[in-house]
Amino acid sequence: MKKKILFINNSAIIYSNSGGYSKQLRQLCKMFYESNYDIFYLNSVFDAQNGEHFTKAYSYDDLINIFSKSTPPTNDKINEEILRYTTFFFSQNSSTNISVDDVNTIIEKYNIDICFYLGDAFVFHTNIGKQINVPNYYWFPCHYYPFSKEDYDGLKPFSNILCLSPSIKLVLEKEFPQKQIYYLPHITETIEIKETKQEIRKKWTIPNNKYIVLIVARLNEIVNRKAIDVHLIAFKKFNDKYPNSFLFLQSIVHASDKYTFPINELADELKLTADNFLWQKNVFQEEHLIELYRLSDVLLSCSKAEGFGIPILEAQQYKLDVITSNFLSMAEHNFQNNVAEISCEIRHWGLNGNWTLPSSENIANKLEEVYLAKQYESNKPIVKKAKWIVDELTSFNNVKKNIFKIMNL
Repeated sequence: MKKKILFINNSAIIYSNSGGYSKQLRQLCKMFYESNYDIFYLNSVFDAQNGEHFTKAYSYDDLINIFSKSTPPTNDKINEEILRYTTFFFSQNSSTNISVDDVNTIIEKYNIDICFYLGDAFVFHTNIGKQINVPNYYWFPCHYYPFSKEDYDGLKPFSNILCLSPSIKLVLEKEFPQKQIYYLPHITETIEIKETKQEIRKKWTIPNNKYIVLIVARLNEIVNRKAIDVHLIAFKKFNDKYPNSFLFLQSIVHASDKYTFPINELADELKLTADNFLWQKNVFQEEHLIELYRLSDVLLSCSKAEGFGIPILEAQQYKLDVITSNFLSMAEHNFQNNVAEISCEIRHWGLNGNWTLPSSENIANKLEEVYLAKQYESNKPIVKKAKWIVDELTSFNNVKKNIFKIMNL
């Protein structure tokens, strides 16, 4: 008899293939489907808006019907084959918080064997003293240190915590000695692109004589977690000294986004023009993102915090230089050690946790250091080694082996 696994998250796998959480959930669904599990999925972000009970199950075809009516179409919406074999639930409330009681109700009604959560811890913070009634696992992306109270409380319903940051594993082992704590990085995959760097640049109308600085980020958070203003100011300082540089910002903007950082206004203030700056904000297929890695020279990813940081790993697989902030998973998954020191720690008052303020001066200096190393090709051994580490550490088969070992499957 096939076992059943319930995945939970507060992201958008049913809507989009882009974004770190969606990518990981697709990989996890594939992993367990190939291992003969029935796949169930509870999403806390989208409301089916039909007044049904949260235990109502939806098929892939139901989703197509619901979202074709309520959501602007995109070219990557619900097109994953694995989703055809998934049973979906909606939390059916106006809050993103997830109730353990509701989860247990679904588990009981559908005879679920395993529960696996990937998402923000704070959505479980109201479930004090409650536990999920089957073996359960939380793949935890940490954004704050010390932890916010909401994150700390959100960890409590889970028996097994898989940390995306090695240092956080050590912290949680002391905080929760009764839980099983593991380190497990995310899954990445490479896509073969046959065109050369020059051919791809021609396709994107990017001059071959430019040094391309790439930023890949969603900018729809009012707290400006990606610190995009700091990135642009740092690039301006670097560009003043090295005018052959060019900033390529890849940031998807959906019509439903409630907030997007005023990029154009800041670019105008900094006198960034079409000669040295391009903002690509349209939705596109995954292979197009790989083309951006291939045409670029360096990835900037110096956020206030990253619990996940998929582009940091992906870019290293395509042999880009990568610059990150010195904070948690950003630094720990930057195997080139191109780390820009932060300006200071700051408070995210909304969730009462500490994260960082990146330094535009330090980022600009690190850009110059990496630029000069590339000119003299002294970065080649480091870039090659980092690619090998990422390929081995985050491969589908390696992560699958470790997940199944943790779960004793």
